Amino acid sequence: MTRPARREAAVCAIIAILATVLIGGCDDFFVIDAHVTDCDTGEPIAGARATTKLDRGFDEEDHIDTTRSNGRLEVFLNEPPSAWATVYLESEGYHGWAQQFRGAPTGVVSICLRRAVAEAPVQGSSLPVKP
Repeated sequence: MTRPARREAAVCAIIAILATVLIGGCDDFFVIDAHVTDCDTGEPIAGARATTKLDRGFDEEDHIDTTRSNGRLEVFLNEPPSAWATVYLESEGYHGWAQQFRGAPTGVVSICLRRAVAEAPVQGSSLPVKP
């Protein structure tokens, strides 16, 4: 084999190895699998809005998801599992919830939301009115 032919073969081999390494590293993503319930009743909360903001990773925009009827939430980011992201949950009638994940969690994350209690007006109180 001539010197240029050996060099070309070596370059092709290096490219093949790099391609294998790079493609093989693309099968892991930042995924959160969660179950969202009411803290008091344990009932699933459907339709809760989840906004995921990437804190550390590549340049991905905010990601919006909604819980299903069974309270299941799946967040999938095209980021490595080592990325950091904060999930913000909000649902009508509940207090908001937020948590930062420093790396993708393993297993199902259990999240419960607390009901927001509407403040009742104070009965029988009045201030004197000056003329």
